[in-house]
Amino acid sequence: MRKRHPMTSNDVALVETITSWWSREVEDRVRYNGWNAYLVTFTFNHIPGSAPAKLRLMQDRVSRFYSKLVTRVVRRPNSVAQLFARPRMMVAPDYPVFKYEKIGLQAVTVNDGLHLHSILTVPLQSRLKEDVASHVEQRPYLYVKSPLRQIHFQPIENNTRGVTDYVMKTIKRRNCRWEDVFFLPKSPSELSSG
Repeated sequence: MRKRHPMTSNDVALVETITSWWSREVEDRVRYNGWNAYLVTFTFNHIPGSAPAKLRLMQDRVSRFYSKLVTRVVRRPNSVAQLFARPRMMVAPDYPVFKYEKIGLQAVTVNDGLHLHSILTVPLQSRLKEDVASHVEQRPYLYVKSPLRQIHFQPIENNTRGVTDYVMKTIKRRNCRWEDVFFLPKSPSELSSG
C-alpha cells in the first residue's frame, strides 16, 4: 500500500499554482515562440531499495537525459545568449491508475509501478535536424542508460492544462509529495552551488 502524504491547504494551493503556471508557460512557448511540446514518459527496470531511493535514482537518470539533450539543442547551454533556447522540462513521479482498460503486469509490479512523467518543450529552431522524439528514438545508446528502460514521447497538440493535470495527478492524489516535482534546466544559482 502506498503511503499517502498529508497536504495542507497551502500545499494544495501551491500544486494548483504550479499546474496553472506550467500549462501557461508551455502554451506561450508553443503559441508565441514556435516550440514543440511533448508528454514524455520514463519507465525503468527494477531498482532495489526504498521508494525514496528509487525516486532519487529515477530523477538522476532524467537529469542525465536532459544533460545529453540540451547540448544537442543548443551549442553552449550555459551561455547567457543561449538561456532562452534551452529545452524546458517539468518532471513528476507517477503510479499507474487502475481503469477499465488493462494495465500490463510489468507496469504495476516493477518498482511498484513508479515511473516519471514530464512535459518537455523544445524550440523548433535548434541544432537538432529532426524532431526530438525521432532524435532520441534513433540514438537510444545516448539516452537510455540502466536502469532507464524506455522513453516514450507523445506530442501535445492541445489541452495543455489537461496534460499538466495528468502529469501532476499522483501529487494531487497525495501518493507523492509536491517537493518530488522538479524543473529543468536548473537555475543558474543551483548550477553554481552544485
